[in-house]
Amino acid sequence: MRLLLFTSILFLIFQPNLNAQKTDYYINEAYKTFDETFEASKAIVYIDSALTIEPNNAQLYYVRGDIQSLENPFDGMKDFNKSLALDSSNADAYSGIGNAHQMKGEWEEAKPYIIKAYDLKPDYWKTIERGRICDEPMEQLEYFQKALLLEDRDEWVVQSEISDVYVEMKDYANALIHYELAFSNPLGEFGPHVYENCGDAYLEVGKKNMACEKWNFALQEYAFWGEPTETLQQKIDTHCN
Repeated sequence: MRLLLFTSILFLIFQPNLNAQKTDYYINEAYKTFDETFEASKAIVYIDSALTIEPNNAQLYYVRGDIQSLENPFDGMKDFNKSLALDSSNADAYSGIGNAHQMKGEWEEAKPYIIKAYDLKPDYWKTIERGRICDEPMEQLEYFQKALLLEDRDEWVVQSEISDVYVEMKDYANALIHYELAFSNPLGEFGPHVYENCGDAYLEVGKKNMACEKWNFALQEYAFWGEPTETLQQKIDTHCN
């Protein structure tokens, strides 16, 4: 009888930890599968398996929604709302809804969700998201500077954001400082618009050779992103040939 009682106590103590370990494994496998296949349907199989173990885990619904939204911005909305129904303080779910609206160009609809997510969990990514929705450049810079204090590994993201704000302010010298800081990070991954904007900034300060170098980087990136913009090709034709 004592042995049975002792075994039951051990089960109660260790079962939550075992469930958490299994859940973490399924989440990691789900994101890994999506990175390898770019197919949400294959990735969320792991989350469905995890939900059989923890059917009321709000974070699992967020993750399933997040993976689905990588294919289509609004595919994850149902799961984000389910996550919030289980845990109204789940900052990631608020962020997921806000980002879905942003990817659809619905900036005003996104704002209350992005603000709520930041208020609940002001981490690196949510601080960047909060900065993006600010109307004033100086306010954007304030949030982006906060983000710099929170993360080293992905610092290139916020450095790029800071650069774009300085370009908007026509402060090209500061923009170039932060662009080059972003490019110096070996983990950085940049879309063609980043290189194009950087090239524009170099042209504004009279460094045409550097401008052409960045525009050509942008042109190379468009091989993965689609057709280059007409303005990019015009710049190259006008200043680089």
